[in-house]
Amino acid sequence: MEDFAKNYLLPYLNYTKSESSENYAYIILADGSRFDIKKGSCLDFMIDINGVKNPNYSGKDRFTFLYCPYENEGDTELGEIIPYKSKNMTREQLLNSCKNAGYKCSGLLSVDNWEFKDDYPYNL
Repeated sequence: MEDFAKNYLLPYLNYTKSESSENYAYIILADGSRFDIKKGSCLDFMIDINGVKNPNYSGKDRFTFLYCPYENEGDTELGEIIPYKSKNMTREQLLNSCKNAGYKCSGLLSVDNWEFKDDYPYNL
């Protein structure tokens, strides 16, 4: 993750701090938001729009995206970054998914043109 962050992220970001290990990295951006990357079979990208400030809750101030460098069981195309587990889902499915797992709310926001609609399941 350290090489990935140094080569593909840090040169393009305005950041104040970064740390990484073999499978995890985080970057504090200059605006105070926090960007976390976790390596598994793909890369999970999580942005916390207000950094370390509360509520630190997925779907409220944390939003997750997925990047796979290969096709992943139909979820992603080669090299595509998508909202977490959202491809080919209807808005209704995305709304239910967001209600059940806050880390999946980025999919709902993407189909809602990055707006928090009246039926968004979390109070902001």
